[in-house]
Amino acid sequence: MAQYYGESETPLRSYHVEDAPMAPSLRLVDWIIILVLCILPVVNVIMLIIWALDASGNPNRRNFSIAMLIMFGIEMIIFTLFFGYFSGLIFQAINAMQ
Repeated sequence: MAQYYGESETPLRSYHVEDAPMAPSLRLVDWIIILVLCILPVVNVIMLIIWALDASGNPNRRNFSIAMLIMFGIEMIIFTLFFGYFSGLIFQAINAMQ
């Protein structure tokens, strides 16, 4: 019998490990609450640090928190560089006028 694309006589192997526990997926309401808390100015950093350090919590939320803290750090570095550059330009212009 001719074999067509995708057909084989050997059964497909399952690469899913049955012993590994799966993390429960976060519901839509949970993500909305997380995003609303990330909007609030001081609460966002505090909650992201708490969630990032919580080893017994949901690993999806923990990875999201770590990623957001990394992005926050990168944003602060970029903001500091731009603020320093433009404030230097302003002070240079003020000193040139005197």
